[in-house]
Amino acid sequence: DIIFALPSRNSAVRNRSMSEADEVSFEKIDPMLLTTALMYSRISFDFTAAMLRRDYLLEHNIRFFEECNFGYVEAFIYNVLMYEPRVACSEIPLERDTEQEAEIDTITENINCYERIDAMCKLFDRMKLQCRDNKALIELFEYQKLPSAVMGVVDILRKEGFSSSAIKKILRWKLMSK
Repeated sequence: DIIFALPSRNSAVRNRSMSEADEVSFEKIDPMLLTTALMYSRISFDFTAAMLRRDYLLEHNIRFFEECNFGYVEAFIYNVLMYEPRVACSEIPLERDTEQEAEIDTITENINCYERIDAMCKLFDRMKLQCRDNKALIELFEYQKLPSAVMGVVDILRKEGFSSSAIKKILRWKLMSK
């Protein structure tokens, strides 16, 4: 249902993350173990390089959060993994096509960085319904992934020179509106 490739530059991470830390083999990967490894950042892969089976997406009515422009791909992959697909990992090394890449506009990244929190909150709401029997996964998302998303936004804003008090006010307002 989903095939992904680990970045070739992280061969040490590949070996440590997939075999020792999570006891996951490349032949049959448990989607919940993969989700956990992603949440703890024990493993990473290029979300945009994952291949998905179309019928699987239609069967589970999995879609992007259209109103989110930042963090939507990550939320989409977690949404896919929530329905426990068959997962495979390709050993093919990925290469980035730098000629075709668009320049990243940091101004729009700063404006849209709050949408990553929105995407993760929407995903959390869906997860509480879909995975209500998996309390450990729900708690992991609530206490690991959501704070990580918020801190990622804080890091972006700090790099752009926002003061701590301004960030606190914005986040308080943003999180209270949820």
